[in-house]
Amino acid sequence: MFQNSPRSDPLEEMCVRHRVPLETLDFGAFTELEQGTWRVCRGDNVIVSTGGLGPCLGIGVYDPASKAAVCGHFTDTAIEGKVLDSFFDFVESLAAQSTGVKIGVGGLAPCPEADRTDRAAEELRAAVLERVRALNISEDDLTIEWSTNDICTAIDVVLSEERIDIAEFPSHTDLDVDF
Repeated sequence: MFQNSPRSDPLEEMCVRHRVPLETLDFGAFTELEQGTWRVCRGDNVIVSTGGLGPCLGIGVYDPASKAAVCGHFTDTAIEGKVLDSFFDFVESLAAQSTGVKIGVGGLAPCPEADRTDRAAEELRAAVLERVRALNISEDDLTIEWSTNDICTAIDVVLSEERIDIAEFPSHTDLDVDF
């Protein structure tokens, strides 16, 4: 007589292959990423957020097949290093196994403090979009909102509603606060 083996979970297997933890979040959780990190999350009624991006790059991915979010908040060092490469390797595997994957991309404001001119920001944005478009995601499932010197973006993957929201708000340099 054959024993029933536990049903395998393709997302868990993919996380093991890529050496990335799969986090199951508590019902109703809101989690915001730390700069320079990316995460794979699941949970009921959960929101995974990049937080405010400004000059950082944010990417949020929703996979309807696994009902999971893959979300990253990448600093300049993460963009130039292996962190962004490992994120795209994982998302490429995910997109190859699923249909209807949704992606939101934002951030990458020009940043004079980091010697990122408008032109350098545009070049970096073009390179990121080239990698995103290589995933063969439908243009209908791709949302892009770049940060500017005046507007900061944040990407929220809302698992319960199977959507990606990109919020815009004034950058901290534009706020007038009287104390």
